Amino acid sequence: VMSVSAFYLLKRRHEELARRAFTVGLVFAALSSVLILVSGHSQAVAVAENQPAKLAAFEGHFHTGDGATALYAIGWPDEEAEQVRMGVAIPGMLTFLVHGDFSTPVEGLDQTPPEDRPPVVIPFVTYHVMVGLRMYFIGLTLLGLFLLWRKKLFQMRWLLWVFVLSVPLPYVANQAGWVATEVGRQ
Repeated sequence: VMSVSAFYLLKRRHEELARRAFTVGLVFAALSSVLILVSGHSQAVAVAENQPAKLAAFEGHFHTGDGATALYAIGWPDEEAEQVRMGVAIPGMLTFLVHGDFSTPVEGLDQTPPEDRPPVVIPFVTYHVMVGLRMYFIGLTLLGLFLLWRKKLFQMRWLLWVFVLSVPLPYVANQAGWVATEVGRQ
């Protein structure tokens, strides 16, 4: 709805309808984008409890430590070396998200027999694509709400183009999440 409405606004067609439709879509998208954090968190906690090897694959968590486990924002998992290369990690964040504290260790892949471990590269990459896109949606829609409140949104043609061109990204995020889930359970 936002993409089509933004396109109409850029082409100066059906402007009144496009403004109303975009506004309704933007409010709905912002609310659902933020609420997906709650849903995603509860799903991640369930995965940590029921499928710890899958969570370890999602996060490139090869070795169970004694305390807090970092959460990788980006990186490339090297399954042979059992480490994440070029990783940018938030210290202790995975432990906090899974257990609500900074001391309980998160089970790594080393706790699963090698023959039962899921592949790591595909779940890691697709999971991070999904999460990265979700954060993009949150930022984009909150920016849109702020500019709508300031009555500047519909004058910012570059941002309207961002909304137009972002239309395939929710599908990419959905499919990436699906691939991460299914490959991670193999």
